[in-house]
Amino acid sequence: MSELGQRFKQVRESKNLSIEDVARETRIKPDFIEAIEAGEFDRLPGEVFAKGFIRNYALFLGLDPAEMLSLYREEIAPSEEEPGPTEEAPPLTTELPVGGASRWPAILKNALLPLLVALAVGVAAWMVLTRPPP
Repeated sequence: MSELGQRFKQVRESKNLSIEDVARETRIKPDFIEAIEAGEFDRLPGEVFAKGFIRNYALFLGLDPAEMLSLYREEIAPSEEEPGPTEEAPPLTTELPVGGASRWPAILKNALLPLLVALAVGVAAWMVLTRPPP
């Protein structure tokens, strides 16, 4: 179990709160609360959600959210003993590719076509509304 998870669980239990109580008040799914308390952050839907859940859970229990997020970052950071990626990243270049597909079809489709349709509808409406009565 992670230090972060232990702290949350200890405080929750000291306040005689169940996981369901916390879930109901924080609107965090019970499965996610269990994952946080177990230190199984890979069970959470993503890092942005994990940080939000930890912040809300900490506020609900009266803990310092910044401290809890700091513990979270320490726990998810790769340890010094684990080898990093062995492949080198490709060098950054500032050269633009030569040739390739033109951007004009995308511009026509996404910008000019809706504009032309709106213009045609406007002209048709103007013609109908300004037509003299028979």
